[in-house]
Amino acid sequence: MEFIYLIIALIFLVAIASSLSKLAKRKNRFTHYSEEVEKAAANLDVQLEKQYDSINSIFALIKNYDQKEYDFVKDITALRQKNISIFEKSSRLKSLSQRGRAAMRSPAERIYFGSNPDVGFLFFILFLFLFYFHLIFV
Repeated sequence: MEFIYLIIALIFLVAIASSLSKLAKRKNRFTHYSEEVEKAAANLDVQLEKQYDSINSIFALIKNYDQKEYDFVKDITALRQKNISIFEKSSRLKSLSQRGRAAMRSPAERIYFGSNPDVGFLFFILFLFLFYFHLIFV
């Protein structure tokens, strides 16, 4: 009979050992999962911090770009104003030089050329037409 009690005690000890082993495995699995959750949360915090830093750097870049664009537009406006004043001066000089050239022409050149050089070309075509007409009919 003692032998039966010994076998029952042994079975009972094996059952307790296996249940303790299962509990230890569950605890290890739970610890592993909780560590994974902590790692994921830490990675998420790192990613959010990087994103926050990148947003700040983008804002700084936009501010810098805005300032450079403002300076660029300001410089272009100044150059445009300068160019307009130069253009006005050059157009005044051009008109004065054209009037001076027109004044230096003889009266026949003024009639023949006029103010537009294309008029002279038209008179030349008219002359050729009349000459050709004269050769045909005379």
